[in-house]
This record gives sequence, C-alpha cells and structure tokens, in this order.
Amino acid sequence: MSQDLGYHRLPATEIETPQLRERKLLFWGIHALDKALSLRLGRTSIIQDCDISTTMPAYPTDPVLHPWHEMSLVWIEFAKFQGRVFSELFTVAALSSPPATRAHQARKLAAELQEWRQKHAKVGGIFQIKLGA
Repeated sequence: MSQDLGYHRLPATEIETPQLRERKLLFWGIHALDKALSLRLGRTSIIQDCDISTTMPAYPTDPVLHPWHEMSLVWIEFAKFQGRVFSELFTVAALSSPPATRAHQARKLAAELQEWRQKHAKVGGIFQIKLGA
C-alpha cells in the first residue's frame, strides 16, 4: 500500500514539512519490516531498493527526539543490509552459484556486519544515556 501511495518516491525537498517527514518515517518503517520479514521467511522482498527515491527523513526539530531518529536511521541501514543478505545468499541466482562462492560471500557479509556493529555501538549507548537522564 505504501508503494501505491507513492511513498517510495517522495520528493526530495530543501525544507521538509511535518507531513512529508511522517510519510518518510512510515515508508522507511515499512521498508525495514519488509526486509526483516523477507529474510526471516525466505521470500523476496516486496520493496526493491533500486526502485526507491525517497530520502531519509530529516532530523526532528525537537532535540529530545534526536536519539530516536538516530535509532531509526540505524534500523533502516540494517534493513538494507538484510536485503543484501537475502539477495546475495538466498535468491535463486545466489543458490545456483558454487558453494565456495557463496561461502566467500557469506564471510564478506559477516565482516561487513561486524563493521556495522562497531560503527553503531555508540548509538545504542547514547540512546540509553539520554533516555535515562
């Protein structure tokens, strides 16, 4: 339904209205769920990353919401990674490749996941500290 509404192709603007920001947040939340379910259920994602032109939502004007926004950006980035895992390891094309090729690809993705985890470890800590304060 979000694609029928065109949320995957929302315009990039210099000034983001609250309505546009809400639509972007909704779209990217659906996108993240789609990628997670795709990988978990072993089915192709409905939303293809190559068909998305919607940019990330801007930071909210209220600084209290910034940690939540950072967490949503991390979640979206992880969803994109999940989409890559599915397409590079579990599609028909990936499953048709030699086992050594798939093993190499799996190791490469595992290394990228470790890098991603180290890069974003501080976001979780900041989030907890700001909420606890």
